[in-house]
Amino acid sequence: WIHDHPKTPNKNSSDDEIGITIKGSNSFIYLNDNRKILSDSFMLALSGDDGYASLKHSNGIADMTMKNGLFYIEGKNFNAQFMENIFAYSDFIGGRFSFTLKGQNDIYEGLMRVEKVTLKQFKLLTNILAFTDTLSTLASFSLPNYNQKGLFVNDAYAHFTYQNNVFDIDTLSINSPELQMSGNA
Repeated sequence: WIHDHPKTPNKNSSDDEIGITIKGSNSFIYLNDNRKILSDSFMLALSGDDGYASLKHSNGIADMTMKNGLFYIEGKNFNAQFMENIFAYSDFIGGRFSFTLKGQNDIYEGLMRVEKVTLKQFKLLTNILAFTDTLSTLASFSLPNYNQKGLFVNDAYAHFTYQNNVFDIDTLSINSPELQMSGNA
């Protein structure tokens, strides 16, 4: 397909690079078999090492800027449907999801935040809560509410880094009527 489109010089650049623009609507961007990014509309424009992208889903919007191999992505106001498709094996009720990412392709850092959401299923958090649940059950001889209804979270955030194929969550905070938890590593 690319061979059918001859190279034309970019009038804004001294190099012989061509720019590419891709637009889509009502589509998925597949990350792997279990994870995908939902979009009502998206646009991607690339020219050499530089680029810009935007994505909208419901009330959520994300923008990405790339320059000289570095990127910055910011997204806000994404809903439960968006979260369930990003986080495999998760179930959310309501809420908003926001995030930032910055760095290079193989070294980056980010911050994720959820607000006013009920977590019905979230593998990592489920394992952490299973431990605390065991302790609270032994102490009170009763099951906490989040075991039956899900865990309502006022707000939660995590800061993470990715380097040398290692994803490291170095800060985690959860603010919930059932649970107050924070940690740094």
